[in-house]
Amino acid sequence: MSKRQKTRTFDWKLTLPTPQTFKTLLNIVEPTVSNVPFQVCKGIQEGTGAPFTGLRMDCMNSSRVCMVKAAYECGVTVSTELRNELFCVDTDMLRNLLRDVQASHEIEMIRYTDSPTVTINTHDRADPTNWSISTIQLMDVD
Repeated sequence: MSKRQKTRTFDWKLTLPTPQTFKTLLNIVEPTVSNVPFQVCKGIQEGTGAPFTGLRMDCMNSSRVCMVKAAYECGVTVSTELRNELFCVDTDMLRNLLRDVQASHEIEMIRYTDSPTVTINTHDRADPTNWSISTIQLMDVD
């Protein structure tokens, strides 16, 4: 008799195929803003521009002197419809979790429906069976 693996329902899953550019973005943002609110976007069209799919951030530092607006294009998969698209994480903690991720790796960030965390899976594209899994606690979005 085989055991069936339970499949968890997720709100969204992000696939970041170029982790070095995402890490560079975090390295630029982290000295300015410690807690970054992200918005998961899937096919959102603003104005006359092309639809955007990926992560957006729009935040200010604590002294309200510097504003950061950025977008990172990546794959977004949703289970049915996009839910819980706003999430906030500590940038220093996220940078530390991704410290050992190499350019040949791929990152998946998953928000499971039944979890208050984001699960981060990383693997080398040459060996997709060798995963590293971490979780990061979400913070309140201001």
